[in-house]
Amino acid sequence: MNLLALRNTMRKQRRTLTTQQQRQAAQAIVNHMRHLAWFKQAHHIGLYHAAFGEVPTHLIAQLCQKLGKKIYLPVIKRWAFGLKFVPVSVHVLTLRLARHSLGMRQPSGRAVSVRQLDIVFLPLVAVDIKGTRLGMGGGFYDKTLSKVPFKKPLRIGLAYDFQYVEYLPRQPWDQPLHGCIFPQRGFIKFSAYKSGNEVLFKPLLNPLFV
Repeated sequence: MNLLALRNTMRKQRRTLTTQQQRQAAQAIVNHMRHLAWFKQAHHIGLYHAAFGEVPTHLIAQLCQKLGKKIYLPVIKRWAFGLKFVPVSVHVLTLRLARHSLGMRQPSGRAVSVRQLDIVFLPLVAVDIKGTRLGMGGGFYDKTLSKVPFKKPLRIGLAYDFQYVEYLPRQPWDQPLHGCIFPQRGFIKFSAYKSGNEVLFKPLLNPLFV
């Protein structure tokens, strides 16, 4: 499989979405999310600032604030250190944040480790039925999550329905997802088991939890 071609195709399709379509997708995801037990129980939530056509997270941040949860945005200090997360308010997501040299916007402030989070919501370009995630190619989330136990934080993707594909090749450094939330499909949970040092995934027989 040509991952570069797939990444370009998915990014191109993502760019065709209007602002209204993006917001409608985000609202549908929030409607699914508010009923999920693992989300209700979480207190520290890692989000992202959508900069390349990803599912917007502002409505999720508003829901978190309403429920008394703390939200965090990722920052890049140096690639070798992966991502750190800065606590922010919902208001910060509406600001014109500082632009990193790689193009994403990030807040300033004292950052914490991903270990402090209960859930980290990840942007993605594509995800397959085994929970393999295709990102933008920088490897920041993979590097960050490789340093913490698989069980925490929960790794949940946010995606448009067209980003769900049957198969993606998984490299040794790829960090799989626990699940993903889509506007129409709802929450799909990937059932995990371990074989040696490798984390393997298989889809549940009934993967929709809405």
